[in-house]
Amino acid sequence: MKKKNIIILSIIGFILIVIGGSMLFIRSLKNDRAATLLRMNDVGTEYKSFENQIDTFNDMRNSLYLNVFENVYYDTMAAKDPAVKSNFSEYEIIVNGIAASASNLSNLCGTIYYPDSSINRNCKSFSSVYEQVVNAFVSDVKLYNNNISQYNKYQKENDSTSSLENYKTDKKYIDYNNDGKYEGKEM
Repeated sequence: MKKKNIIILSIIGFILIVIGGSMLFIRSLKNDRAATLLRMNDVGTEYKSFENQIDTFNDMRNSLYLNVFENVYYDTMAAKDPAVKSNFSEYEIIVNGIAASASNLSNLCGTIYYPDSSINRNCKSFSSVYEQVVNAFVSDVKLYNNNISQYNKYQKENDSTSSLENYKTDKKYIDYNNDGKYEGKEM
């Protein structure tokens, strides 16, 4: 009889352990799913912010091309230079905001594969877009600074003391997605 009670108690104990383990496993799965959904929501929200900043960047870049690069004349360059440099400062602030968003997306995306294909697409595409933005900005600065150099050379050739300073930035061309290409680099 004692052996029978021990066997019954052992079976009941085993069943309770299996049930408890199963419940812990199911709870862990639910918690993991909730955390994944929350993280996917964070990626979606951050990507939307990233997209909005890209739109602002494109608007600023189009404005610079229409108002600055298409109208570069030596006789008006000195007068327009302070406004152009102010525009470049605003432009760089936009790029810095995009860099912060790209960093957040990089942290959220990492090497994680999400169950939502649109989130995975966002995680794959942001690095290429960010690379294009930074490289386009650096190209635009180099283009303007090249115009400044030509202006200064022209002034020196004409014995003028007028000269302008280059726009200074710490931004350099990047290969953010490590594909061996510098997307957006124009010069």
